[in-house]
Amino acid sequence: MNTRLALVLCAVGSGVLSFSCARTAEPAPAASTHVPVTTAGALSVTPPSSTDRWYQFSRTDGRVHLRACPAPSQPSAPEHFVPWTEAVRLSAVDAQQELLLINRAGVLPATQLARMQAAPVPRKAPSTPAAETTSLTLTPPALLATQSAEGFYSEPIPSSSPHPCQGTGAVFVRLYTDPLFTTSPQDSAAPFLVRYDVRTARWTSVAYTRALGLPRNAQCTALTHTRGTWYASFKSSEAERVSFAHFSFPSLSSLENLEPTQRREHPIGRKVQVPRPISAAAFRAACTPQRLHLPTASTSSDHHSDLHELLVHRLLARVPLSPLYLSARSPCWASDRSFLKTAHRTADERAHHANALIFHPPRARLSAALLTDSGHLYFVREDGSEGHARLSALPPQFVYTSFTLSGPSLIAGWEEQDFFQVGSTGLLCTEVESLTGT
Repeated sequence: MNTRLALVLCAVGSGVLSFSCARTAEPAPAASTHVPVTTAGALSVTPPSSTDRWYQFSRTDGRVHLRACPAPSQPSAPEHFVPWTEAVRLSAVDAQQELLLINRAGVLPATQLARMQAAPVPRKAPSTPAAETTSLTLTPPALLATQSAEGFYSEPIPSSSPHPCQGTGAVFVRLYTDPLFTTSPQDSAAPFLVRYDVRTARWTSVAYTRALGLPRNAQCTALTHTRGTWYASFKSSEAERVSFAHFSFPSLSSLENLEPTQRREHPIGRKVQVPRPISAAAFRAACTPQRLHLPTASTSSDHHSDLHELLVHRLLARVPLSPLYLSARSPCWASDRSFLKTAHRTADERAHHANALIFHPPRARLSAALLTDSGHLYFVREDGSEGHARLSALPPQFVYTSFTLSGPSLIAGWEEQDFFQVGSTGLLCTEVESLTGT
């Protein structure tokens, strides 16, 4: 995630998160906090990787291209910046099924990028189509061509299942249009939730705002799963008036084929199977980012989920940054989970952002990893030992975003940011072993 996370959370939940954007140097890594996870050996720090392969997104004639390029070094011209909702950029990852969600482009299998053959790095940005081994072309599906795509979601698998953390072969994606950043008409017939079949690469519409009785231009600005319940927030505007609506529902499938007449009150004691309105306070209470603490593995019947949350807190304790907004993903969770690490800070410190992934089973001999926006990688190996490395440094205004592992490669998104605008964007592909020593 990036500096937009706190502002989006504030808007959709009517919250009060705030921060300044001044930059500050990162202090040295802090000492590890003791948690009930076995460690082995001393903390190792590895040098930056020399196996980097850089790729940059471009868009022409309705198609999106990903081409080999040199490492980012120069800022983009002002006219090349676009609102982040309109930019072609890495929006989300599904590490378990190795999927990259590219805004305005669709889904890119991580294995496809990891298999691209190494080629000489261009000395300058390519002006003509690159060789097939150093470029990819994506044709955006109709559902994603005019809407922003944010987040992978899945129906939770019961913890009693023999395989509670395996991918189901289908993922859901949230779509929305922000009227502040686009001149495209807002169509109430457009879905806010779609399904992507991993096996067939087919997209299917799932849910519409009209079925919830919302205004024509209502947009789903947040969707999260916590404590066995789904929560969604919708924003609509009329003239200068902005309003929010919040809902809870038991499953994503309960939204499918939902008709407006199904939104009705249910007798007390009867299990609600369709979305029901909730207050803004109830939404905030359910969806406010967790603050750093050390939970115990016995607080829930979901054993895997508990252990994975312990790993997230262990990684958070390692990062010497505050405030830090973290988006974490486990294959046992139906959606990303948000965490917030806070401490006393001075007015000139900026908020930092990071993404964390839990690997179950371990991948590339890692059980968990966390990547900060400045490129610091913190990880826990499958034997319990910890490590810290750093990806290649980016120029000012450039940040790292989401990341995933595929085969021997770590794939990380990078982008050039200017508040709500984005300049050049792309992906970095580098070898995991050169970073982690595994």
